[in-house]
Amino acid sequence: MKRLVSLLLGLAMAGAMLPALAQDYPTGPIKLIVPFSPGAGTDATGRVVAEGLAKRLGYPVVVENKPGAGSMIGVDYVLKSKADGYTLLYGTADGLTVMPAVSAKVPYKVPEDVLFLTRTFTMPFAIAVANNLPINNWAEFVAYAKANPGKLRYATSGIGTGGHLATALLEKTAGISMSHIPYKGVGQFIPDLLSGNVDVGLVTPPTINPHYSTGKVKVIAQTGTKKHALLPNVPTFVELNLKDAVVEVWYGVMAPPGLPASVRDKLTRELALTLKDPEVLERLSKMGWVPDSIEGDAFKKFAVDELGVWTGVAKAAKIEITD
Repeated sequence: MKRLVSLLLGLAMAGAMLPALAQDYPTGPIKLIVPFSPGAGTDATGRVVAEGLAKRLGYPVVVENKPGAGSMIGVDYVLKSKADGYTLLYGTADGLTVMPAVSAKVPYKVPEDVLFLTRTFTMPFAIAVANNLPINNWAEFVAYAKANPGKLRYATSGIGTGGHLATALLEKTAGISMSHIPYKGVGQFIPDLLSGNVDVGLVTPPTINPHYSTGKVKVIAQTGTKKHALLPNVPTFVELNLKDAVVEVWYGVMAPPGLPASVRDKLTRELALTLKDPEVLERLSKMGWVPDSIEGDAFKKFAVDELGVWTGVAKAAKIEITD
């Protein structure tokens, strides 16, 4: 009888400790892994989110860049880390919904191996066109491409990346054919787009706006459902009756599966408050970013649905990475 009472007391005490453990998290610095090189949208927004989250949690949230293999290196690193809330992923479509659609060698499964916490932002691609082309709007772009099949050279940050699949979807929807010029990153192809060495590129509005606003490049359309604040006079794909080609870039915070529910809930709650922080919003607004958050199961469903779309696009366009 005494042993039974002792066991029950022990279980009760253990249960009582669980909320305390949740309240104790975190007790030290947190790593936020960005699976891309410094400087691009993922890194820039990730650092703002990290600083805002650190202020709320009371401990540093340190951004570490782990680029490579279409972001798979950094994603895999996080998903195979200890599920304790001290190693998180700040990722985007490339490693989560694009690479699994084009490669059979992705070392993790989506969504099984991912805990989706909070999607932070979405925004359209801007379709940028070199100034030396006789193209000033979407209709002229399509007409030129149809009159010159394969002549237009479009740049992306690599084979099988989000920009590559988005452009393949654009080609299919518009009934055009262009030539793909893959680079190692957006930062590498922007100079060639400005000089006319490549003709077309899909770029986020904050990245292209410094060049667009100074007349160094044209922007003829944006691929989302609504206009980005930096491109108020550029038509959306919805306005151009191209709903089947709508694509939006997204970013979000994820973790390894098995994260304790108490830690998951605390991170989700604090991320939501971070994205409402006036100081964070002011910094993001200056960069051209506006939060568009969804959480948990809704974020997971969003990613699964997008993976299905990209799998279909990759199959139709015969885009596959075999290395």
